[in-house]
Amino acid sequence: MRIFHLDFNFVSQRQEFVRDLLARVAAMGYDAILWEMENQVVWETCPECATPESWSKSSFRELLRYSRELGLEPIPLLQTIGHGEYVMSHPRYHAFREHPDFCDCYCVSKPGVRDFLRRWIREYCDLFGDLRYFHLGGDEAYQFGHCPRCSARDRQELYGEHVNALAEELRKRQIRPGIWSDMIMAEPAKLGSIPHDIIVWDWNYSNGVSVPKAIHVAGVGTLKREEIAPDLLQRIPELLDAAGNLNPFYTTDILMKRGFDVVLSSAARSSTDGPFCPNTTVHASNIAAVDAKYRSSRLFGHCVTSWSIRLNPITAGLPLMEMPRISAAAPDAGLDAWRRRASLPYFGFEGGLDAADLLGHCNSGLRPFSAVQWTGLKDARPTPPGFMAKRIAQWEEERELWWLNKDTMLAAMQSDTRAGLAMLEPYADKYPVAALWVRAGRLQLDYIGLLQHVFAWEATPATRRPRILEFRAAAQAFYESEQAPLSAARNAGLLVDLLLDLP
Repeated sequence: MRIFHLDFNFVSQRQEFVRDLLARVAAMGYDAILWEMENQVVWETCPECATPESWSKSSFRELLRYSRELGLEPIPLLQTIGHGEYVMSHPRYHAFREHPDFCDCYCVSKPGVRDFLRRWIREYCDLFGDLRYFHLGGDEAYQFGHCPRCSARDRQELYGEHVNALAEELRKRQIRPGIWSDMIMAEPAKLGSIPHDIIVWDWNYSNGVSVPKAIHVAGVGTLKREEIAPDLLQRIPELLDAAGNLNPFYTTDILMKRGFDVVLSSAARSSTDGPFCPNTTVHASNIAAVDAKYRSSRLFGHCVTSWSIRLNPITAGLPLMEMPRISAAAPDAGLDAWRRRASLPYFGFEGGLDAADLLGHCNSGLRPFSAVQWTGLKDARPTPPGFMAKRIAQWEEERELWWLNKDTMLAAMQSDTRAGLAMLEPYADKYPVAALWVRAGRLQLDYIGLLQHVFAWEATPATRRPRILEFRAAAQAFYESEQAPLSAARNAGLLVDLLLDLP
């Protein structure tokens, strides 16, 4: 099963855009959609979560009907431990928080939390209709198990108890539950807390088709081959493959050996991305490698995730989304050949992804200049007054190299963006994806120029403000190619509004 992930966290997408995207996904040979709806639907269980741009249930049912007609099986995803920001930011649900200062993690020991989530699961099932699978989330719950009552329990035991209690709602309907892997793989020796009817969705967004230089081991750190101690290898022999090389998918192998069905997940948008263009260098190799593992190990599925919080357009990643089909059709061709084949129909020339790579070099290095995830959570809160000035003062005091070298970094990003644009611009008139990348690249250049102006010593609030407001309007128009207007305006504001009150 090949699955594409549609994420509505942080954004509200236009329904006509989603409909068009579904047709494209189906044409690429995907079998299913993982629907991470968040507050995109007006829910009776949590009506406070709805936004002015949330869809009615009737309009979403029409999308589901259309998706099924295309042969795309729906799999809902409801976060049931962490990533509950869109719920617990509302006063009515503050009591559900694991930590009073963080709105992302449910306290699973508090009365009412499981009843609330069970009720919501039932509402999801009623809305989606006939289902075989349901994803209960459960990833990145960093506050989980820390309150006085929860901390008295073994965390993995408590985690398994909570997931299993919610899974019963699904088992009654003959629906198989699923969870993300990262929390349970923090202590793989305690996997016994998770029943084997639960499908484990193992995510790996950084590794590609080549042997990794290092791999991350939970509780130990990121290790090179020579840094793996014999006792660690004896405890986790899956760290190395049959040839003695680092095994990028060792967590998947552990889960399979323990008897779990595994969906291995790659990414078309993830943390290496900037707000305008995805990092195609990382994603193309990652998606191809994950699909090869899916085929060779006969995994339950491969899910290509696309995290909306990265803000760059889903449509920019269409060549990446083709990678499973292309690599499966010619498994021995290699990454360079797959990239050429993915480039041609979208960019008009075989070097399209090479040009995209140059634009994608302006990646997560831009993020600290914005308010995107400034809280560390998946929320869209604006920063408090004076936030950027305080952040800069801290960078200065700590002699933060990233900040001290920003001029060189921005100049390099500017140079790469211009080089990529020069390659893409001749094809923009005939190829819509090339045109989108050109538009994204030009906006990226404007953003870099804006930052260079804002941080120049001679800049003043009077000279900054017009440029910031002009850019915000351009970014909003760019995001509106996929997002609903209020969503596009909010996310454009997150990029630049914190710059307005710099002294």
